[in-house]
Amino acid sequence: MRMNDISNENTKIMLQNLENFIMEYINAIQTLVLQKDIKFIPVTVLIYTLIDNLSYLEYGEPNKKLNLRNRYTDWCKKYVLKNLEGNNSKLNEFDFWYARCGVIHNGIATSLHKDSKSYFYADHDKKFPKAPEFKNMVVINVYSLTQSIHSSIIDCLKSNEKSVNNDFYNRSQNLISKKMHSNHK
Repeated sequence: MRMNDISNENTKIMLQNLENFIMEYINAIQTLVLQKDIKFIPVTVLIYTLIDNLSYLEYGEPNKKLNLRNRYTDWCKKYVLKNLEGNNSKLNEFDFWYARCGVIHNGIATSLHKDSKSYFYADHDKKFPKAPEFKNMVVINVYSLTQSIHSSIIDCLKSNEKSVNNDFYNRSQNLISKKMHSNHK
């Protein structure tokens, strides 16, 4: 077997492992979204965690130049925002960050950060009255968000596929290895 054949085989295995890793998230998200009585917090935890993982693959560990928040919002700006539809098209990268922080750290839809809006999760694009208590509220359509995230993943992988030996794929191997190790404990 020639060295190129080994390298190509390793690349195929690495890409298959990455696809399997991402599909675990997608399948879990779709299962939760398709339930009759959708549970928004578990769905959004998976979505925001998947974005965390993909922003790590894209940009690496947080550092002084690119902290966790900037890494996350940069990834959302680069991939997610262009795939949003309906009410979700009004979201910006910071909405994703604050919604993520609220759900992951507090188990509620809204972050405690002073710049955060109030986020409400729905399974449709619903119009709400313009009452003062709704002034800073953002409705996030979870069905549409799921589709947007799926498109964002495809865009991210396409953007990184040309340089298979780059840091993106090296980090994916590291992430997948850690996951596989934790599954065998």
